[in-house]
Amino acid sequence: MFEYVDRTQGVQLAHDIYHHAKTNNSNVGMYFATFSLGTIREQSGNMGLAEKSFLQALKLKEKYLPEESAAPCYLGLCEVALHRKDYEEVKEYARLALDEPGIIPMNQITAWSYKCLARYNQGDSLGFEEAYRERAMLIAEYGGQGGLFGELINVYQAKNRKQWQLALQRTEKLIHQQNKCAQKAAIYEQMGDYRQAFYWQKRTRAVIDSIQSSEARSQMNEFDTELSITYAEN
Repeated sequence: MFEYVDRTQGVQLAHDIYHHAKTNNSNVGMYFATFSLGTIREQSGNMGLAEKSFLQALKLKEKYLPEESAAPCYLGLCEVALHRKDYEEVKEYARLALDEPGIIPMNQITAWSYKCLARYNQGDSLGFEEAYRERAMLIAEYGGQGGLFGELINVYQAKNRKQWQLALQRTEKLIHQQNKCAQKAAIYEQMGDYRQAFYWQKRTRAVIDSIQSSEARSQMNEFDTELSITYAEN
């Protein structure tokens, strides 16, 4: 949800879910509001607080929604672990997601995407190709554009094979500017073109700063406070 809309709109939507849940005394709604807050925090770079939200959502799910798949929570924790470069933890959370009964195909694809990223960052080239094949088979079976990561994993495949020009071509299909700029910076650095790498690093920083805008952060902090008060009351 938060990935595909304006940040302030995303916070407002999560806030509305929370108020509906509180008004109707809905534990199910509180789960979705807490999970949404985790996603907002993760997208805004607040990884420590995002982890807290995903773990809280996981507890709410286990207590009130035993039939609901916990895969989204585990995938959120994958992103947190990836950010802090704990690649073994990324793989473990991805495994837990895949082991969840009733996991939907998009979440399966996303879990294998995280396995790809973890193995790539560990320098496990063969392991990456294995995970990439599993992911590709799921996409072929269920369709879609690669779940949450879309074309990004295809960029990593070209990087894994050191096909730098192909990797650059594939970055043009990336939807999110932060990913596009960061990938171009990394690829140019690998190619030894440090002037271009520095340029795209600056562009990446500018995009991140816009994501972490004061308006969205202030809005998120207000929502965060309301949720914390509700947890305390309960």
